[in-house]
Amino acid sequence: MKDGRRSPTNSALSPGGANRLLRFMVRCDPHALEPFVEGTSVEKGEVLYDSGDDVGHTYFPSKGTVVSHVVISRDGTSMQTATVGVEGAIGGIVSAGH
Repeated sequence: MKDGRRSPTNSALSPGGANRLLRFMVRCDPHALEPFVEGTSVEKGEVLYDSGDDVGHTYFPSKGTVVSHVVISRDGTSMQTATVGVEGAIGGIVSAGH
């Protein structure tokens, strides 16, 4: 950090591959979120949430990753309604927990 503070040790918060939104949030105090953030890997096509799930986690896509929000209609047709990349988040803070 430019002001002499140490960078977080959590790889999910490291500047190199960190999500832009997350990186902005830790600017003021890089250690404030560290106890609450952990890196995770998901497979291509993995479902993070199903309709009706209680949402307990927020995902911050990192460099080279996108998350698609897909809605499935009553007749089974699916439609992508949003794409979230390194500039955003999906989950708890976005869905208010539902």
